[in-house]
Amino acid sequence: GSNQSIANATDTPVQFNSVTFDKDSAYNASTYLFTANTPGVYEFGANLTYTANATGVRYAAYKKNGGSTFYPSAMPSTATVDQIPQFVDALELVAGDTIQIIAYQSSGGALDLKTSSTFAFFKRMAGPSQIAASEFIAARASNSTTSITMSGVTPIFATEDFDTRGQFDLSTSEFTAPVFGYYRASGYALSAASNWTAIGEGFNYRIFKKPVGGAYAEYAVLGGRKVAGAVSGLRLEASGSTLIRLNAGDMIKPSLSSDITGSLPAGAANVWFEVEKANQ
Repeated sequence: GSNQSIANATDTPVQFNSVTFDKDSAYNASTYLFTANTPGVYEFGANLTYTANATGVRYAAYKKNGGSTFYPSAMPSTATVDQIPQFVDALELVAGDTIQIIAYQSSGGALDLKTSSTFAFFKRMAGPSQIAASEFIAARASNSTTSITMSGVTPIFATEDFDTRGQFDLSTSEFTAPVFGYYRASGYALSAASNWTAIGEGFNYRIFKKPVGGAYAEYAVLGGRKVAGAVSGLRLEASGSTLIRLNAGDMIKPSLSSDITGSLPAGAANVWFEVEKANQ
């Protein structure tokens, strides 16, 4: 295809538009992201060919999960010879982590990357065995005393009851789908004894979904309860389940909201979150 123009002093994602091979559907030619579909150690690298120019420096760089740019390779300018910075790196990645190859140059103006001699690779070197589409995948966490607010918060659990593939992050209450499939998300929460002051006040349990490369958005309300009027010392329940279609790397998390700020009562039976792959 055509050469890609790289603006001066700007981190620019490299647009690899041709895929030589992709055994695990790791590369997205629309977002230019490499995505780890299973956890493990990944080796990746790039060879970027800039057209000759006498000013500045040329870099081959990358970003992990859209964060800070790492610049493992740099080359000084020459007036008559193309500059070709290249690098190879390795990182331990979890399912859903992304790598994006970045071009950066400081010539003072735009420079072309030569498409014919610019390339990258991304391969899994080590880690757990590949997860079969039919493999049993399930996780459950319980026992949270997180303070609940009207706007909604993610409960942080104290206990991971089980996690068959290590896909649940206890520190953030996020579950990452290791493979494509339909997943059943279920949850239950019991509010602390509260003094409800008006009709319609209540307590809700929701599920939020984050696609790879996207942002969290509300997916479903699992359940909730509202009071019919002012009442003191009442504990409300919120529970339910929903079916979610997830691609490898998509994430979901629970959220609880209440019209009265207060902490959840401690205990494994009082609040929990469970995910199970439905089509196993």
